[in-house]
Amino acid sequence: MPRIMKNQFIMKTKLLYVCLAFIAFTSCDELDELTEVDFNTTITEEVTINFSDQNTTFSETINIDFAGNSDIEPYLDRIEGIQITDASYRLSNYVGTANATGTATVTGAGETFGPFTHDFSADTQSMEEFALTGASKLNALESTLRNTNQLSVSINGAQDPAQNGEVTAIFTFRLTVTAQAL
Repeated sequence: MPRIMKNQFIMKTKLLYVCLAFIAFTSCDELDELTEVDFNTTITEEVTINFSDQNTTFSETINIDFAGNSDIEPYLDRIEGIQITDASYRLSNYVGTANATGTATVTGAGETFGPFTHDFSADTQSMEEFALTGASKLNALESTLRNTNQLSVSINGAQDPAQNGEVTAIFTFRLTVTAQAL
């Protein structure tokens, strides 16, 4: 075989191997994407805050566990990513003095949201949602959920005047989950 043809053959062979390697790597990425599923789900948890006429402060904690969510539970060991698209709480079922006011902060994964100012009766009637915002704070919540499949969230605050009563805080987390397909 003449030398020029031999060099062309070697070049074409190398080019073929480079193309095959490129296709293999590209195909692996595409195959990985085909085996992933993205889905949206909403987690809603409630906690009753009890007020005491002996104490102006309150503190309650809820635990969010993916094992209790029928959308997420089948994918618990396959979760690759979580994005909180919306997080908020609202007040409901208030029982107490008509003009009672207060403040509340929400804490989760070491991050604090608020303080939020409340007129407990008016906020219950209006069903106003109080947004938990801040990209870095939500990222911390996402990271905790992704790493542990659960999250503890606390609501702490004060009431004025001190009274016996209660209100329910309803937390809503809207999520986009990426997981390996079943």
